[in-house]
Amino acid sequence: MSHLPVFPAEEERYRALQELDPRGEGILDVLLTGLHDESWRVRHAAAEGLQRLAAPEDVALRLVGVLGERGETGARNAAAEALVGLGLPALRPLVKLLGHADPDQRKFAADILGQLGLHVAEAPLVQALEDPDLNVRVAVSEALGRVGSEHGARALERLLGDPEPLLRLSALEGLVLLRRPPPLPVVVALLDDARLRRSAFRALGLIPQVAATERLCLGLESATRSVREAALAALGTQASLVEPARRCELEAVIRAALRRLPDAVARLAQALESEDVTVRAGALLAVAALGEASLAVPVAEAAREDRLLRDVLSTLGRLGAEGGRTLLAAMSDLSAPARAAAAEALVDLVDATSVTPLCALLEWAEDDLRGVVVRALGRTRSSEAAGPLVDLLRDSVTAGAATRALGVLAGSCRGAVLAALEDAVARRATPVAVAALGRVGGAPALPSLRKLARDVDPRW
Repeated sequence: MSHLPVFPAEEERYRALQELDPRGEGILDVLLTGLHDESWRVRHAAAEGLQRLAAPEDVALRLVGVLGERGETGARNAAAEALVGLGLPALRPLVKLLGHADPDQRKFAADILGQLGLHVAEAPLVQALEDPDLNVRVAVSEALGRVGSEHGARALERLLGDPEPLLRLSALEGLVLLRRPPPLPVVVALLDDARLRRSAFRALGLIPQVAATERLCLGLESATRSVREAALAALGTQASLVEPARRCELEAVIRAALRRLPDAVARLAQALESEDVTVRAGALLAVAALGEASLAVPVAEAAREDRLLRDVLSTLGRLGAEGGRTLLAAMSDLSAPARAAAAEALVDLVDATSVTPLCALLEWAEDDLRGVVVRALGRTRSSEAAGPLVDLLRDSVTAGAATRALGVLAGSCRGAVLAALEDAVARRATPVAVAALGRVGGAPALPSLRKLARDVDPRW
């Protein structure tokens, strides 16, 4: 086997591999040697280089040979990485490796076939479920979870009755990955095994039936945090699968379960801080079902995860005016993503009591937030919002939004809006008030507008 030139520094060895011509003579041996380097960066560069060579079938055969080098963990892992990168050309030698006399080699083959994700590997993997070595069977069932279809799912489902707990667990996880849950009675029976419970909850989340929701809600009552969070994550998954018309039914079951728990609010607050985004998604669903306004702030903070923004806005919209007041009181302490989400939600949550805190928020809010706050003022249905909105017409940044907000506010407080605009015109506060008066004033504003049309100042 050829060897890389001896370089004193890792960086030089790394660059030397990156700059090798894949058409060069003896390049395959050079890169295979690079798989054995002490540096993971160099090994990674060698694995990438091997994927660019011609005759990938020959490369795959040589890489399979590296898998058999005991004591060379780094080289074996790098060879596995390269095989995954080769894709289909690696399939045949890996399937052949499933029949190797060494169970360690057979396990390697199953692991890599799973990472390849090729459906054509399903049939040999199903056959390999009969392997005499437990670790190999577990690896095979995990691989089927990545490449299987109906055939693989049926094979995994048969393993759920195996006496070996580790194999039952890997089979159940494989079915979850395939999004092909076993029948509800089978999953419910698996909940009795503490080792399978979390995976069984995940499987329940894939069954959009009220009976599954009820079993998941029992998990919310668990004293074990991991069990509660597994149930919440599954509820979030289930909610994404049910038809919109049935979501209310699902939420009713969740709400009834949470109301039975004296510390439900504390549990949900804890779940909203979980590092697992699926747990937070389930917690948002639960908060919406419960309508717990006191959780408005942690709900808003969940917007720091972009994937949850839609759920955050939906949940905040369910918390009513009390949730809006909670958000307004905390705006200065929220993170930037939470503040943006809270401001957007406030447009639908404000009421007459929100005018003063909204005006206070305008004193320090940045421009993009100010625009949302102005919209919210127009939705308060309070005559007290007319004056502040008219004052905002003097600011070129907020004038357009304020005019539109006055139009919305006029729907419920037309008299107050007209009086404030006519006062602004009388005081010569800003010519923009004329445009606003024309937009929202209607026939009662015509006398003022006719008078202004004859004004000696062309701006008016």
